[in-house]
Amino acid sequence: MSKKSNLLRIKKFIDESSWVYAKTYPKFPHYYVLRRRARSESDFDFFVGYVFQYGEREHFFRKIFYYLFIDGYKYWIDAEDDGTFIINRAKIMEMIM
Repeated sequence: MSKKSNLLRIKKFIDESSWVYAKTYPKFPHYYVLRRRARSESDFDFFVGYVFQYGEREHFFRKIFYYLFIDGYKYWIDAEDDGTFIINRAKIMEMIM
């Protein structure tokens, strides 16, 4: 697949997903999708792999995550206690000077 078709697949997954507000982290507002609740587990897995392959590595406190920036959101992957992946997203806040 070309990079363009990969991004189209990812954007379709983003648009079709039901993003849940992460109530446990009100100081860091973001949303998430669990694999078991995704419309397509294969698209979920594809998204996770794409973030790990092409995402930008950044620190968040003491952890390192790979972030993908698309259409004003940043996406990153985390894991539940049982090792299954979670896709997170947060709106990118623009600084006004």
